[in-house]
Amino acid sequence: MSFAADYKQLVLTLVAYLKQLRNFSEKFHLEKLIQQTDNAIKRIETDSFSIA
Repeated sequence: MSFAADYKQLVLTLVAYLKQLRNFSEKFHLEKLIQQTDNAIKRIETDSFSIA
């Protein structure tokens, strides 16, 4: 597997974990954590997928 494929898989896994964290945050009504998680997901998806 190439570096680019490994990197893309790592990014997809990280985004999946962040989305899971966001779902837990919603269950517990943790509004600040929801915002921070949304920002992190948006940044990762924008920065990572524009490069790869």
